[in-house]
Amino acid sequence: NALAQVRPLKRVRVFSRAADKRSAFAADMAKRLNTEVVAVDGAEAAVAGSDIVVTATNSAEPVVKGAWLAPGMHVIAMGANALDRRELDNAAYMKADLICIDDRAQGAIEAGALTGLTTAGKLKWSDIAELGEVVEGTGPRRTKAEQITLFNSLGIGFEDVVYGYHVYQKAKAAGLGREIELP
Repeated sequence: NALAQVRPLKRVRVFSRAADKRSAFAADMAKRLNTEVVAVDGAEAAVAGSDIVVTATNSAEPVVKGAWLAPGMHVIAMGANALDRRELDNAAYMKADLICIDDRAQGAIEAGALTGLTTAGKLKWSDIAELGEVVEGTGPRRTKAEQITLFNSLGIGFEDVVYGYHVYQKAKAAGLGREIELP
């Protein structure tokens, strides 16, 4: 849903190993996004021809292969936030022209794929941009439309607290919600 707020989505393809869940999710998201959302039978079918690829799993085995990535794609891997989780294979990271992560220090203890690649000497942490650098404009950026960009999202708890506080302040100012006492 958040992606639809910043990018025009014409067609969305979704895959889940559970056919009933993927169909229900597709139907629900089609209503929410007011766009075509199609349940497909495999991860490769979901990736093929896409401009944006989002993974959200807790899989220990990669679900997206680098061989499937095409020029210009933007990949968001947001479920692999533990050393034993892998949403993308090594080839996906190696094929990316720009890799971004929330925080390098956090990545070193949570991003299993990146930790494996840096330990093997195939990537250096200094070559991986931090989200803050990209947003501020001080880090690397996509310079050509055909570049593949990859954001390995780990989620930072502090950000959740800050966002929650912001939402709380807005709700309070608008007179929404109600205060409750906690034991």
